[in-house]
Amino acid sequence: MASGGIAHGLAAFAVICGMAGYFALGVLVPTTDASMQYRLLLAMLKAGPVALLGVWTLVAGNCARPAKGSHVPVSVPLAGVGLLLGCLGDTALELQRQAMPKLFLAGLGFFLLSHVAYVAAFASDSRLGFLRTPRAAVGFIFYSSVAAALLSIMLPLKEPELTAPVIVYASTIGVMGVLSVAWWPSRSESLADGGRRSYLLGVFGAAFFLLSDSILAYNKFVDPIPHAHTLTMATYYAAQGLIAMAALSRLADAQQKSKDE
Repeated sequence: MASGGIAHGLAAFAVICGMAGYFALGVLVPTTDASMQYRLLLAMLKAGPVALLGVWTLVAGNCARPAKGSHVPVSVPLAGVGLLLGCLGDTALELQRQAMPKLFLAGLGFFLLSHVAYVAAFASDSRLGFLRTPRAAVGFIFYSSVAAALLSIMLPLKEPELTAPVIVYASTIGVMGVLSVAWWPSRSESLADGGRRSYLLGVFGAAFFLLSDSILAYNKFVDPIPHAHTLTMATYYAAQGLIAMAALSRLADAQQKSKDE
C-alpha cells in the first residue's frame, strides 16, 4: 500500500542519513581531540535519526483517520514514545562515551524506559492465547537463554553498583523479545493484509536490539571487541528502524482493513 511504502522509505532514509553523518564525523574528527561543542554536535547527530523516527511515528498515528468503529493501534504511539526515550538514551551514552562517564546510568535508565514502552507496544496488540503456543516457548527459551548466558559472562561486574540496573535491563529486553514474537496477527488477518510483515519487522527489530546491547555490554564489562562501537551502532540503528517500520506497517494495515470493511 502506498502510505506504508512511503513511511518505510522515510524511516529507512532517516536512519541511513543519520548513520552516514554520525560515522563520517566521528571518523574525520577524533573525539579525543574535539571541543565540547563538537562532542555535543556529535551526540545530537547520533540521536537525530531516532528522534526523527519517533516524531514521524507519533505524527503518523495522530494524523491517521481510521474509519468509524476502528481505532489507531495503541502500539503506534507507544513505539513513538519508545523511540524518543531512546533518543535521550543515545545522547546520554554518547556524552558518557566521550567525556562524562557518570552518564552511563542515565543512558541505561532512558533505554530501560524505552524498552518498557516497547514491551507495552508489543503487549497491546498481542493475543493472550499466544502464551500457550509452541512459538511462545521457543521465544521464551531463546531470549531467556541469551540473557542468562550474557549475564553469567558479565557477572560479577567491575562496577558492582551497576549490577542491579543491568540485571533489570537485561530482563526487560528478554520480555520485549518474547512479546515481539507474540505480536503475531490474528487469525482473521490474511497474508494480503500485511499483518505478517509488521510481525516480522517487530521480531527482527527486537533481535537486533538484543544483538546491539550484547555487543555493547560485552565490550564494556568483559573484553574489548574490535570496532565495537561501529557494530553496536549499526545494529542499534537497524533495531530502531525496524521497530518504527513495524509500528507504521501495523498502522497502515489497520487503515487499509478499516477501508475494506
